[in-house]
Amino acid sequence: MVNVVMESFEDGALLLDLKKLSYFEVNATARDVLGMSDGSRTVQQVAKRLSEEYEIDPQQALQDVIELYHNLSAKGIVKMIKPAAKKES
Repeated sequence: MVNVVMESFEDGALLLDLKKLSYFEVNATARDVLGMSDGSRTVQQVAKRLSEEYEIDPQQALQDVIELYHNLSAKGIVKMIKPAAKKES
């Protein structure tokens, strides 16, 4: 079940926690990171794409993405998951 919905706008987004009935505002960069965070990309892939789109240092982008995930995880907005182990052929 989805507990958080996001409404995007030009300068960022509002995240509404339907379970807690609370909301958070995020800037455009955080909105873009969350838009790429659909479970199909790794943290490194999200950071690489962010660094390319915003023309920033890849290592800085990785640190920023990790910090965002940790902050939103602490608020219960996102849940960090480990990727499933690959099956050997």
